[in-house]
Amino acid sequence: MYEHTITVFNFHEKTGTWYTSVFSGVSLYDNASANATPSSGKVNASSIEAIIHVDQSKSASTIIYEPNIIVDEYGNVITTDDSKMLSYQEPETNKVKSYTGPKAYAKLENPDSYFTFKPETDFFVTGNYSSNDPILDEDYEDGLYNAMNDAQDGVYMIASAIFYGLLPHFEIGGR
Repeated sequence: MYEHTITVFNFHEKTGTWYTSVFSGVSLYDNASANATPSSGKVNASSIEAIIHVDQSKSASTIIYEPNIIVDEYGNVITTDDSKMLSYQEPETNKVKSYTGPKAYAKLENPDSYFTFKPETDFFVTGNYSSNDPILDEDYEDGLYNAMNDAQDGVYMIASAIFYGLLPHFEIGGR
């Protein structure tokens, strides 16, 4: 329970760019079904539910990746191609992203500090995507979602999103 990491990909229509948010401590509940049944009639009805814990203001700490920096004995900074994962949990270094609704997200000039859940547009993948750089959708012939969905398992289109305030969390339905 609360042991998974997911990466949410939010599409910013104004710029044609995808922005990522990586959430750790997520619960995933999978309901895999691939064949039609006489009682339900559903075909390929696989679904998943992700529970993302947030605080009461709908903000969440996210995992941020930064270049691995090594300082030698003389104080010279060396940047490697490797990356180290920084999980901003301490108050002095906490990188917090705030939730905003899909319509407000679309109007933002710089959506880097926000996340949203827009059904049938945004998607998430299981695991972490180790880059904070925005991704242009036009760099992929059929778009980023289709390219990722064709290339790997664990890619889910967001179908629903509900916020519960008593124990603050989002329940995100994917298919």
